[in-house]
Amino acid sequence: VVTKEAAETTVKEETTEVVNGLIEDHVPAEIQSVLKTGEKTEVVVSHIDHPSLFWVRPATAESKIETLAETLRERYEEKLGESTEQNLKAGDLIVTKYDDDEWYRAKVVELNGEEVTVYFSDYGNTDVVSLNRVYPAASDLFVLPSQAQQCILAGVKAKGEAWSAEAVEAFQDLVLEKKVLAFILEETNVDESASKALAVKLLNVGISVADKLIEGGHAVMSEQTVYVGGPEESLNGNKELSDVNQTEADAPKSEDPNQNEIIVENVGEGCLSLPLNKEIEVTINCVHIP
Repeated sequence: VVTKEAAETTVKEETTEVVNGLIEDHVPAEIQSVLKTGEKTEVVVSHIDHPSLFWVRPATAESKIETLAETLRERYEEKLGESTEQNLKAGDLIVTKYDDDEWYRAKVVELNGEEVTVYFSDYGNTDVVSLNRVYPAASDLFVLPSQAQQCILAGVKAKGEAWSAEAVEAFQDLVLEKKVLAFILEETNVDESASKALAVKLLNVGISVADKLIEGGHAVMSEQTVYVGGPEESLNGNKELSDVNQTEADAPKSEDPNQNEIIVENVGEGCLSLPLNKEIEVTINCVHIP
């Protein structure tokens, strides 16, 4: 015979297990991606450590994030200050009120007395909050996948062993909390660790962010290949059309008559020279004037 209390405990444990399973990978070291390799999409850069470690969320998710914020306020604002049974551990899904007096979904990273280090799964930042501002998350609040995606800016690297404060500030000025166009190139490792991130090329009003960092003396070219055009397909049917960061001297200069392919030449300043007398498909990313 199963008592009522035992049955309720079993249901609670099973629910917690399912909810945690929905978002098991939503921590900085892993990706359960809402962005897919090969996509070209608008994103909002939500948090930056440096150009080789930052977080974005799909621009299309902004209305969902706003609706979620309203739901959290309605459910939890009246609970603020109430004592709750706290048997928290690393990995638990929670809801917390941050310093800006807004409520957010988060995941417990570490507990230290009356303080909890949490990862804000829709924004990418990690911070410390008071334990009395942390509440267990209802399962339906995590049906929407976590929106923050850990990224690396493709095609550039730090001039020295690490990114300078000036480089980080320049990158923030270019993209932080701005809507930019992202080419999702590949999933890659962060440094030598097992942590995964998406290598992306970013365009702000049609201008390569990587090129702007290089022009400003904040970065140098890396050997990582950056694909041009739509990452899913190129003009010659191959994914890798050309490395937009190659030098002009290294760029292909002519078309091979024996192959049905089109050569695109890098002419510097983040610009590509398209061949004459050829019909090709292009995507218009940005318009200033006709």
